[in-house]
Amino acid sequence: VASKVPWTGTIIALQPRIKLMRSFDQRNHAYQGYALRLRGRVAGAERMFTVGIGKAAQAKHAFHVGDEVAGAMFGRTQATNLAERRADRLLAHQTAPVT
Repeated sequence: VASKVPWTGTIIALQPRIKLMRSFDQRNHAYQGYALRLRGRVAGAERMFTVGIGKAAQAKHAFHVGDEVAGAMFGRTQATNLAERRADRLLAHQTAPVT
């Protein structure tokens, strides 16, 4: 059973996450939600980190740069080597309710 890792921080950037698909001469894209870049604490450690949220969470909360947010995520809290750091760019795709 995966445990929830608490986080809290200030939003320093907000960016849509899209998936761009190309097929020969046609392109289309699908919105997958948003990436919040935060400065704050993950599992008690001060750091900068990224949290992924869905379109519904952004529509409900209307996050902006400077907002203080908190939640919990499933997964690792720190990367120990280069491969893990690359995989850890977006720490959580699913988060618990954000306040």
